Amino acid sequence: MKSVYRIISTIFAIVFAVSLIPVLSACGKGSKTPDVTTDGTKQAQIDTGESSKDISTPPVSDEKKTEPETKPETEPKTEPETTGTDAAPVTDYVPSGKTDPSAFDNCLFIGDSRTIGLRDYGNLGKADVFATIGMNSFRVLSERVNVPGVGNTTLDGLLSSRKYAKIYFMLGLNEIGYDTNSVIKKYGTVIEHLSTVCPDSKIVLCANLHIKNSRSSSDPVYNNTVLNKLNDGLKALANGKSIVYLDVNPLFDDANGALRADYTVDDFHLIGKYYDQWCAWLAENS
Repeated sequence: MKSVYRIISTIFAIVFAVSLIPVLSACGKGSKTPDVTTDGTKQAQIDTGESSKDISTPPVSDEKKTEPETKPETEPKTEPETTGTDAAPVTDYVPSGKTDPSAFDNCLFIGDSRTIGLRDYGNLGKADVFATIGMNSFRVLSERVNVPGVGNTTLDGLLSSRKYAKIYFMLGLNEIGYDTNSVIKKYGTVIEHLSTVCPDSKIVLCANLHIKNSRSSSDPVYNNTVLNKLNDGLKALANGKSIVYLDVNPLFDDANGALRADYTVDDFHLIGKYYDQWCAWLAENS
């Protein structure tokens, strides 16, 4: 008899346990166990929506600001010296012939996006190019650049591995917006460093290319008044011997002393085909 009661009790216990399964399942829906990896740590949630996509593009006007080592006082606003509409060119100067690429053998070009334009659309031959979009004088000595045949290197690392007859140096556009005198002082520090590290190299200080007149006359920051002041300060750093100054602007200026409107599509940079003229001019004048 006892065995019969024991069997009946077991059956009732099984039925009761089965009846609790839906209840327990419903109670568990409100709390989800975190995803874990095989090592027991929480698995990071990855946002695959539109907000996680990088939609940025490189600036075409090279206007990206980079904080200098010590931010100078704000540059006072000045009125552009050029007014009116974009004017016709003073001259249609064309270099005497195509660039002789051998003119840049054993040469180094240091600069920003405009120097990249010379590299990509001009003919610099076997010259090395140390340049990035947004490069400026405040970080040119610390920036790392991938130089073909050398690899990812700082400027000092490059100069310690190779000797150059000429070093073409053109920076300044990305420093606009900071106190011009402070920029010129920093520029001078960099040039002095180059002269010390490369005493046998001729340093060619290249004037900053002007911008289109319609932009210059309407922009309180990026205008030719500021660029001319900066270029004058750079010219003062030259000694006419080991450090020389070259101003290419007459090659591309209109009657207002601004970049010809038909030579640019973004107010700041030359159309690709004109970089070869720039290279030929440099070969003839430096």
